[in-house]
Amino acid sequence: MANQNSVVTKARRKSLAQITSGAITALPKIAAIALGDGGVQEDGTVLPPGEDQTELHHEVGRYTVAEPTFPVETTARYQITVPETELAGVSISEIALVDEAGTLCAIRSTSPKTKDGDEEFTFIFDDEF
Repeated sequence: MANQNSVVTKARRKSLAQITSGAITALPKIAAIALGDGGVQEDGTVLPPGEDQTELHHEVGRYTVAEPTFPVETTARYQITVPETELAGVSISEIALVDEAGTLCAIRSTSPKTKDGDEEFTFIFDDEF
């Protein structure tokens, strides 16, 4: 996540610092990907996410992730599929990794991707370390 449209949230970075120091012994695992349509301004300019965000600008759906894969040993890849029957006509422009406690861990803003009613959408979010 090395661009201005992606951020690891301060809440997640705090937890990472605590676990590596021994202050806590477990991190809540990534459980879902949240989708939103509030990641762009009215003129279509992508809004950079903020490290202090605790929610998406406008969440439209949250989906349980499949078992993560590891394309390289320092990256956890999370995936969801939005069914044909959900979010038809929605222009998705913000995506977040959400842990079991409901905390947003990483956020990415994108240009809008509009989902048609006769298609599934698959989203992949790489958590790179």
